[in-house]
Amino acid sequence: MRGRVVDIGCGNGRFIQRLRQDRPDLSLLGLDIAPGILAGVPGPVAVADATRLPLAAGSLDAALALHML
Repeated sequence: MRGRVVDIGCGNGRFIQRLRQDRPDLSLLGLDIAPGILAGVPGPVAVADATRLPLAAGSLDAALALHML
């Protein structure tokens, strides 16, 4: 399966890094509200609030929101 996946509240990027390793066919985007934590996360990443995602409806195949609440 191929697809576009966003990790909302990606934090230190642990899940993104693992997905990039295990699923290089996926297009991954990490989003977090704290810009400082994104410095060590391999891109693409963006600063964003989970209540106002900068993504168009229907632009993704899957979304992760793990450990963000």
